[in-house]
Amino acid sequence: LRSAEQSGMLNAKPKPAGKKKDAAPADVFWFPHDTEGYVLGDVLDKIGHGDIARVRLHLPEGETRVETIGMAMARPVNPPNLDGVGDNTQLMHLHEPSLLHNVRYRYEKDLIYTYTGYILIAVNPYKQLPCFADGDMAEYIGKSIGVRPPHLFAI
Repeated sequence: LRSAEQSGMLNAKPKPAGKKKDAAPADVFWFPHDTEGYVLGDVLDKIGHGDIARVRLHLPEGETRVETIGMAMARPVNPPNLDGVGDNTQLMHLHEPSLLHNVRYRYEKDLIYTYTGYILIAVNPYKQLPCFADGDMAEYIGKSIGVRPPHLFAI
């Protein structure tokens, strides 16, 4: 996984003036990308019957590129207030790009565990984290999955 900061995904969401913080812009979608997996794109205009659009893709390091892309490839973006949820099933739009974005977002905050229902996703942080103390383990004993934040001790 490239970090969300390196891939530009954390800073990629445009913040239109006048929109509520908990609402995703209606003209922003996830689009497939050869090296990044998915990148955000602003729909500039639709062509013909609306099945093809000119899209401004937000690439790493703040670069942008305008391409013509089929709207069948577009996946909706979740509202910003759902970034970093502990369980992917809480996402309004649960699909590959939103799941990857959420896991990357959490990883950047050293939250290496994420649930998808009763499935625990773990991403190797390649560094020591303070989340394996004996006291932490005791907090998960006898608790159902989802009562405490995602962790290996919950399994």
